[in-house]
Amino acid sequence: METANNSKVCAKNKQIGKNVKIGEDVIVECNDLILGDNVNIGLLAEENFRNTGGTRIKVDRLIMEDGVSIGREVLLKGGTVHLGKNVIIKSDNTINIKDKLKIGEKGAINEHCEISGRDIQIGQELWMLPYAKIGGGSAFEIHSKLRIGDYCHIGMYCFINTARPVYIGNEVGLGTRTALYTHGAYSSALNGFPIAFGEIYIGDYTWIPGATVNPGVKIGKNCVIGVNSLVTKDIPDGCLAAGTPAKVIRENVFPKELSFEERADFFDIFLETFGEICSDGHIVQHDEGAHITQVTIDGIVILFKEYLREEDLNLGNKRVIYITQDANLSLLVLENISSSITVLDLKNRFIYGLVDKISERLLNQLRRYGIRFYSRSKDKKYVKWK
Repeated sequence: METANNSKVCAKNKQIGKNVKIGEDVIVECNDLILGDNVNIGLLAEENFRNTGGTRIKVDRLIMEDGVSIGREVLLKGGTVHLGKNVIIKSDNTINIKDKLKIGEKGAINEHCEISGRDIQIGQELWMLPYAKIGGGSAFEIHSKLRIGDYCHIGMYCFINTARPVYIGNEVGLGTRTALYTHGAYSSALNGFPIAFGEIYIGDYTWIPGATVNPGVKIGKNCVIGVNSLVTKDIPDGCLAAGTPAKVIRENVFPKELSFEERADFFDIFLETFGEICSDGHIVQHDEGAHITQVTIDGIVILFKEYLREEDLNLGNKRVIYITQDANLSLLVLENISSSITVLDLKNRFIYGLVDKISERLLNQLRRYGIRFYSRSKDKKYVKWK
């Protein structure tokens, strides 16, 4: 472990991995300390030139798995903190946990955020943008609890109050200035003023781009809530709702199953746009065929096919990235495809085959359309993580 001269790490029980680096003016104090390989705490990297202050960590138990990075001017204190592989906590963040905090693999907490509470568990691939806050009044009391699934997006200036439990499903997006309140009160209840406490539930795949949700509200899965809405009552699954107070505008609208033609039309436009994005330094050719939409980037063919068959994989060393609605192949074939082929299985939401810069850039653009996969790169191949 490399530790700067003016830093210290104090723990009764230590388990330290390889290539652990501790930056200047960093103090870590805990009873139990488990650090994986390639962990960084408080390093003065080039992008941290504005953050000259030190980092302070004082918790009962700290677990940082491989590849975790904590920036400058971070205060982390409380009970048990468990950060999964490759979690990033950027500079100028405050984390105060009474009992336990767990953040799953590849979570990212950007600058100027705050996480306070008693019992918080967050899944993999968290993306928390600057000035977002988790906590608020009564966040350290017995009723406080937060559960968040995988692929959660928490936008700028979001606020999640946890005076009572909050349950957020998988792939939920909370846009800029969304606020979830489990406690509403200020003036005295003895003078007849309204007082509200109540847990909040938000189902899988729901998108709240900028709304306020009152205590005791349940929003179903596959919902969209209009910007600037005030949600005071439950919203059923699959609804589009908006207004102050929010009302259901359309029922059972999400998810909608697209036809082959609609999917092909989408990828025709998407791949044309992706080619335009990649034209800043790559040779791009956009082609169309019968029921096949494709773009070629530096000789790498990217194409959408509704169904993928085994004969489609017999291409020698030709580099191809398939986007397919249904990979009609055995798992054994998919997991042992040619080293020059990548398959994006839209139906099952997994990826197989080769990782390169173009495939990663493609996934980043698909994510911007809400198309996500439960695979990530490892040793130049895609592997499942769920």
